[in-house]
Amino acid sequence: MNRLATTLRRRVHRAVAGSAGVDPPPAARTAAAALARAVRRLAFWLGVSLPCLHVPLLLAAGLTETTTPPLVTLWTLQVVALAVGSRYDPGV
Repeated sequence: MNRLATTLRRRVHRAVAGSAGVDPPPAARTAAAALARAVRRLAFWLGVSLPCLHVPLLLAAGLTETTTPPLVTLWTLQVVALAVGSRYDPGV
C-alpha cells in the first residue's frame, strides 16, 4: 500500500470515528484547562463573597415577601458557586 492510500485510510477512519478517540490539539487542551481554572476561581470567590450581600439584606430588611425572592436567588447562586468552585486550588 502506498503512502497516499495509507493517509486517505487514516483520514476516512478519523472522519467515521468522529471525535471519539481523537485527542484535541495541545493548544485546545491548554486553553480548556485555563478556562476551567478561571471559572473555578471565579466561582470560589463568588461563593465566598456572596454572604456580603445576603447577610446585610437579611439583617436590614428581614425575611419578608419582598426580600424572599432575592434572598433565595442569592442562596441558590451561592450553593452553585461553592459547588463549582469547590475544587479551586490557589496554589495551582
